[in-house]
Amino acid sequence: MAPSARRPPARLRDGTSSSSDTSAIPDRYNAVVPQVYGPRSYPDTKAYMQRRLAERRTKKEIIRCLKHYVARQLYKTLRADLTTLTLRT
Repeated sequence: MAPSARRPPARLRDGTSSSSDTSAIPDRYNAVVPQVYGPRSYPDTKAYMQRRLAERRTKKEIIRCLKHYVARQLYKTLRADLTTLTLRT
């Protein structure tokens, strides 16, 4: 049997494919932007942004990196909560 001629979906800049569920992308953006620009912004996030700006990164790239960081931290937290979950029998 010959392999399928169908190509895998192309990846977008944010790491998702065009056919994937993208409903969480605005949520990550809304989690990152107040950390950088909000009235109670985090000093660590501002320092990270200044370091990246010194490396000649664009603000769009910096926010993309911060969104990935938020996603990784959320995944770790969810995995840790899942391991402590006890099933009722």
